[in-house]
Amino acid sequence: MNIFLVGFGLTESMQAAATQTLKSVTTVYPQLDLDTLHIWTERQAFVGTLHTNPVVASPRQYVARSEGCLTFFSGTPISWDGSIVPHHAADLAKNWSQLPKTLDGQFAAVNVDLQKLQLEVLTDPLGMEQVYVHHRGPTVVVSNSVRLIEQTCGLTAIDEIGASLFLSLGWAGRDRTLRESVHVLPGGYLHRWESNGSSTATAYFPRTGLARLRRDREELRVHELAHSFTSMCRALSDRGAPLGCGLTGGRDSRVVAAAVIASGVPASFVTMGSPDSADVQIATQIAEALHLTHRVGYPQGMVTDRWDEGVRRLVQQTDGMVDLWQVANSISQVQQIDKLPVSLWGVGGEIGNVVFYSSRRLPPTISSNQMLRAFLSSLVPIDSELLTPETRQLALQSARETCQALLDDGFEPHTVPDTFYTFDRVPRWAGTNTRKASPVCDMFTPFCTIPYIEAALATPLSDRIAVRLHRELIRATTPALLDIPYDKPRRHIEPELDVKWLVVQAVKEAAPRWLLKILRDGAKRLRQRQSKDKPGPVQAEWVEAKRETIVDVCLNQRRSVLWDYVDRRSFETIMSPKTAGKVRRQYCAKILSIATLFYYEAER
Repeated sequence: MNIFLVGFGLTESMQAAATQTLKSVTTVYPQLDLDTLHIWTERQAFVGTLHTNPVVASPRQYVARSEGCLTFFSGTPISWDGSIVPHHAADLAKNWSQLPKTLDGQFAAVNVDLQKLQLEVLTDPLGMEQVYVHHRGPTVVVSNSVRLIEQTCGLTAIDEIGASLFLSLGWAGRDRTLRESVHVLPGGYLHRWESNGSSTATAYFPRTGLARLRRDREELRVHELAHSFTSMCRALSDRGAPLGCGLTGGRDSRVVAAAVIASGVPASFVTMGSPDSADVQIATQIAEALHLTHRVGYPQGMVTDRWDEGVRRLVQQTDGMVDLWQVANSISQVQQIDKLPVSLWGVGGEIGNVVFYSSRRLPPTISSNQMLRAFLSSLVPIDSELLTPETRQLALQSARETCQALLDDGFEPHTVPDTFYTFDRVPRWAGTNTRKASPVCDMFTPFCTIPYIEAALATPLSDRIAVRLHRELIRATTPALLDIPYDKPRRHIEPELDVKWLVVQAVKEAAPRWLLKILRDGAKRLRQRQSKDKPGPVQAEWVEAKRETIVDVCLNQRRSVLWDYVDRRSFETIMSPKTAGKVRRQYCAKILSIATLFYYEAER
């Protein structure tokens, strides 16, 4: 892991704050080595880096300096050019102009010219490796940590759109963070800043080109993609680092595991969950059938005992943008590592599965206005308990602008839900989630690389609904894995859905509002009755066990701006000891989202 901060136009006090903040990073990421802290200053320019111990990280070389330039990287880059070693900063420096054509993976590469006072940042194709920027007048501060930026610049205000998106969707979408005036750099660009504050961004992986991809059934595409996947596994293994691979009962991890097995590289497989879970049972069956090195982890039992420690670590490491639903991952994080491994995971696989499209049962023929109306109403539902109406409106307007931008880029209306998933949900949710693991391993997913993204978006809709690309990738790599069932059957889309959908929409538009409200309320009560009879997730047990702690953290901040987004009366009622736990269980996810923001604000 490599934490960095680059600033132009910084005053002496801001440079002092940046230095102090970098020195304190080991309290957030104890796996980093304070002896690797390097700081360079030139006039009002500041560059600071801090990374994993070189022996632990070997053969990675994070930072290189030559001829007045500094070059460094974070994340897990791979290269399509065999002459470039992507995890050696010196190689990146020598081939800087060629990197947009050759690098792939999940990474950020940075080049700072200390003589010309020029900064360039190359983001990966989707922007999975998060890089943040604060740009105000002649002051530009770029870092892969919001914490470093906010403490360098003295920023304290909550971003209202970022908070609304986080509470409504589960992630801070678009280019937003939870901190006002700190934004995320988009993926697929070479970003450049000059010392006078001017900036440019040149796309090397433009969305407009993806919108024009020809959709066909060319078999060669699958075989080429399968070869790319196995080549990626070999390239990662060649780094000399231990290779791990997540294994579940789902389709995405199955494709990654098939590629790892076919590549022939040594790897260990891991499954998180209780022994009776479908993930563990299916993964165990796979491991036994193919004689894989496999272990099972189940950290949930310790969560309530180490709640305060886990929450603090998760919130600080991810800048508040990962929900406390994931706190078990933070608690199980080791504090000292001997060798930095590479861990493969299957996030982003749904790009080829039309997950947003199929889950909302939208028809293949639909106008832009119909799509925006239907998709956005399902994405940001009206009955958002615990949130204020203003929160929904801010989130809805932001999501609408994102979808409209996709239409403007040339994507067809029926592709909007899953291009939204590709360019917003995957990088902003999964990319941010990567940070909670990056102190102890390099994360890599082949699904967030250019070959897969292009192949997935070029696959016909019917094949994406049928998950054909996943099936054919397994067939081309490790076909024996096709014989083992998945944890969830694939939902089939009815051919007559077009007609049904249009009828439903017509009824909705013609029916009076009072009738629609009655129908919605009835459906809501039915869902509540059904959910009361189902066992809740383990996270609901956390909420019950830590209810008083969560209430204290939230209500102690009585004047917090967050109450503009959270319905305080509803929150107090639902969190009251007089409210039955089985009722509170229905709101478990939203309670943890709200608590995440209040814990984040309390960290200031």
